[in-house]
This record gives sequence, C-alpha cells and structure tokens, in this order.
Amino acid sequence: MTELQQWANARVQKYDEARLSAPKPIVLARPQSKSNPKVKYMVIQYPSGSIHCNCVGFVYRKRCCHTKDLL
Repeated sequence: MTELQQWANARVQKYDEARLSAPKPIVLARPQSKSNPKVKYMVIQYPSGSIHCNCVGFVYRKRCCHTKDLL
C-alpha cells in the first residue's frame, strides 16, 4: 500500500469515527398532511436546538403549522 493510500484510509477512518460519534437529530413528530392523507411529514430537532420540518411550507418560509407549537 502506498503512502497516499495509507493517508487516505486514515482520513476516512477519522471521518467515520467522527460521524458515528456525533449526536443524532431527534424526531419530535410525524404529522399527516391535511391536503394529502397519504403523506406524513417529519419534524426533527437537531442537537443545536433548531427545529425543522420537511413540508413544503417550512422549506419555503422556514416556518410551518407543524413546528408552530414547538418553537
């Protein structure tokens, strides 16, 4: 194995260790869409405390009815 391959493998190993030891976001709610009952959104809280939703309203405006009560 070359010196460059050893260096790259060490970097990948350090990255994987850091990624696996990082705190994970918490799922706070799984609200159902009012316009399409087949769709469920996910409201999550990151370790920093910020709350996000994956609905169109939150993606566009950075706020939505799903996170209103949680903020």
